[in-house]
Amino acid sequence: MFCRFIGLMRKAKGISLEGYIRPWFLDAPMSDIKQGNVAEMLTYGFFYRKRSEMTGDLAHIPDMMVQQLEDSLNVKFPPGYTPGVGFMSHLWEDLRAHYRPLLLYLFMEVLGKATRLIMTSYGFKTKRMGLLTYYTLNCGADFAAESEGNNHIPSSTPQHDEDDEWTPFAAPPKAAAADTKRNPLNDTLPDNNNSRATPVMFLHGVGGLILYLEMLKHVIALGHPVIVIEYKHVGMRLCSYIPTVDEVTQAVVEILEAENIPRVCVVGHSYGSFMASRLNALHRDKVHSMCLVDPVCFGMFMPQLLHNFMYRRPRIDWKHPDVLVRDLALWFASRDVHLAATFARRFYWTDINLWPDDLGPGSCIVLSGNDDLCNADGAKKMLEAEGQAKVIINPALFHGAILLDTTSKAALLMEVKALLDTSGSLVVRLAKPVVDRTLSAARSIILEVGDLTTRLSHNPGDGVRQLRRTFTDLPARTWTPLVKKVTGSNDRQPDQAQNGRAYLRSRSSIHTNFIHSLASLRERVQFHSDSSPTSPYQQQRQQLGSALDPPLVPTATADSLRPAGSWSLDSSLGGGSFSAGEAAAVAAAVGEGSGVQGSLTSSLAASRHERQLST
Repeated sequence: MFCRFIGLMRKAKGISLEGYIRPWFLDAPMSDIKQGNVAEMLTYGFFYRKRSEMTGDLAHIPDMMVQQLEDSLNVKFPPGYTPGVGFMSHLWEDLRAHYRPLLLYLFMEVLGKATRLIMTSYGFKTKRMGLLTYYTLNCGADFAAESEGNNHIPSSTPQHDEDDEWTPFAAPPKAAAADTKRNPLNDTLPDNNNSRATPVMFLHGVGGLILYLEMLKHVIALGHPVIVIEYKHVGMRLCSYIPTVDEVTQAVVEILEAENIPRVCVVGHSYGSFMASRLNALHRDKVHSMCLVDPVCFGMFMPQLLHNFMYRRPRIDWKHPDVLVRDLALWFASRDVHLAATFARRFYWTDINLWPDDLGPGSCIVLSGNDDLCNADGAKKMLEAEGQAKVIINPALFHGAILLDTTSKAALLMEVKALLDTSGSLVVRLAKPVVDRTLSAARSIILEVGDLTTRLSHNPGDGVRQLRRTFTDLPARTWTPLVKKVTGSNDRQPDQAQNGRAYLRSRSSIHTNFIHSLASLRERVQFHSDSSPTSPYQQQRQQLGSALDPPLVPTATADSLRPAGSWSLDSSLGGGSFSAGEAAAVAAAVGEGSGVQGSLTSSLAASRHERQLST
């Protein structure tokens, strides 16, 4: 944990030493902050212990942490220790809570009831799970039905067999084309129909749900199922128990399971970003994407959150009354007994902090430039250094001001819509078809090699020839154009012998390959014929019929080659891929050409032997 902290401190350039160190020490003078004081503060911050408790193997760690912090900040603290210089140790201190009259809490309960009525008017159903109240819109059974229905929504892209060829840059398919090839990239790109099933889960911040009713109307307008979690203890309402962030997160997971919701797009504001952080850390499979607004879960090792929310007194600036109003609002909220206990008891930043490299690809972070609770510039630098999330900063807004800015809310909801229209990591989705096809090809090669290994173990010569054909031969449907290219077309039969001789003599290197190709044709038709009656292989097999049974070269022997007239090169393939004239032309060319006679003797013998073995 400390190493990650040091790594981010080194990346976040431009941090003011005084602006970072002094708030942790309650604005004490820099001259009073010495190495011993820094070691004491770091021991509390990362081990939640006193320095005197770091004994044995841990005794050297405080000094080591001080040294690494000095290296990262390029500074040197004075040696020694200054007694009486305190630091923000909120977990050990008394609660900073002020008295609130009962009438205030009764008024907040009335507002809570009014919020429930408004949510009902929006169409939400009110439910309860343990300590939490939550509201659902088109979730639960409705969500399951909608998801099931979406599975049958016809796609505008025609569906084809998985083995169809494709190209990443294929032109848009025509609706009437029956043989259009499917582009697997279409499976990974956003599909608005399927994304309708992804619910939006809204996690509100300090002040209660009533402050977010206007924003929820924009969320509903997205057209997705919506689930809203309400936790009373940060809404200044009476509670007998203050749950921790982890307890709230666990209750959220139970709600998702009870509602049969596999994944959600999390939208969290302020305190809601803590639950989003823990959900991302503990139950990443439940998170479709995240949009965090005014998050306070980033860079919790920076002093702004604790110092400005719990320790700072309201600033009186008559020239800027808005500053006084904001400080008074923060001070009033932080002194509530429920909120004071929330942030000062069982509140461990090392568990709650969301590190930038832990963010998923589908994330959007919206920061406010004048946020008093989050160092927006520092958070932006850390997030952009990792490059995992889209970062948006509103320079003129302060913490929570987005709830009052209609334009910013509309822009925010557009970002949420973009997240909903994207199914997770684009890189992973684009790579999936490639990985699937690669694995399929690998399985095929393994099976083929296994089959060839078996053949080699019985007859090495036959296995080698089969291996050569497997990796070098063209598909069966291309043999007819190849043979026509070698022998000439049917309308030039008087010159076929002459043309065949000239071609074979000029390209003597293909003699053996061609003879073996004729022998391979039968094996391809026999062993690769499909079981479907409409398969091209099956149709060819039906046309050829029993004509495939006789040997391909019945009268040719390895010892003698008779003249062309005596050759009976089997012409029964004429009903299939080759015509009788084509076979005769090849036979004439081979029989007449004495120059090629010797070179074909061994090839014909090998072909006959191979045919007998395969039969």
